[in-house]
Formats: sequence, C-alpha cells, structure tokens
Amino acid sequence: MIAFFVPRITGINILEMTATLELQHRFIQIDSPKEKSDRLEFSFSSEEPVKRYFGDEVLDHDEKSVDLTRLNSGSAPLLFNHDPNVVLGVVERAWVQDRKGRATIKWATNAKAQEVRKDVEAGILRGISTGYVITDAQQEDETTRAISWSPHELSITPIPADFKSIGIGRTLPT
Repeated sequence: MIAFFVPRITGINILEMTATLELQHRFIQIDSPKEKSDRLEFSFSSEEPVKRYFGDEVLDHDEKSVDLTRLNSGSAPLLFNHDPNVVLGVVERAWVQDRKGRATIKWATNAKAQEVRKDVEAGILRGISTGYVITDAQQEDETTRAISWSPHELSITPIPADFKSIGIGRTLPT
C-alpha cells in the first residue's frame, strides 16, 4: 500500500464509522462514433498512465478490478464536463474489452445534448472523461495502480487526460 494514495477522504462520520471519498476524474478521447439511432459506443478508460499530483496513476482493467455496477444501473449519466446540471444522456451498458472500459450511451433529447451530439459527430468534440472512485491500489515503482475502482459517470470534454489510447477517432485493434 502507499502513503499518499487517492482517494482523498473529504469527510469522516465517527458515529457511523463512514468516510466520504473524493470522486476522481480521468479524461480520454472518444472512439469513432458507432451510430445506431440515438446511441453512441466508445471507450472511456484504459491502462494508459495519467499524471497526478502524486505521480502516475494506472487504472487496472482486469474484470475483477473494475466495478461497473453503477454504470450498468441504467441511471449513470453522460454529462458535459462533469456538470451534473448538463445531462447529455444515460449510460445503457458498460463492459471491459481488450483492457479498456467501453460503454454504449443513449443521447438525451434536450437542446444542449443535441448541440454536443452535432459537435461529436462533426469530430469537434472527441474527448471523454470518467469520474471514478478508487477503493484499493498498489504502488509499483513510481506508479500507483488502482486494483479496485468504480466509474460513477462519463462526461464529454474538450480536454482529455488520456488522449493517447481512447476516445472518438480511436478504434479497437482488429
């Protein structure tokens, strides 16, 4: 275990013995849109190291490491820049394939969702970010590997952290 590990505890309730964990974000590029009516499929996470204040962070993509319960609940949102007041859609399905997190979303019908969708389809917006919580990690040299983590939401964003391996315009190896 490491001494300066994410998640940061942002609050503790001693009476109930619970802690509040800080939601982390990871930004990546969206794969080429696979349009099927009002759906979009893309990758939302990978094992690409991302720089954090404590060093590099890697999200392990063994199926036992990633808890997709929230994303597969039918109520996990697709947001714009992590703003819970700007809902662009809902995650319909999430899974791990080829050591990457993948999802199918359904676009919302509101004006902002349709505006962002047009920019995604035009190739203007190509970044995805995932908000997640790490519950366990291991230190490997200068890298922290999250070995138990759960994504809570997906966001379309213009500035992805993982811009090398995932997102719109990036496809699965064939």
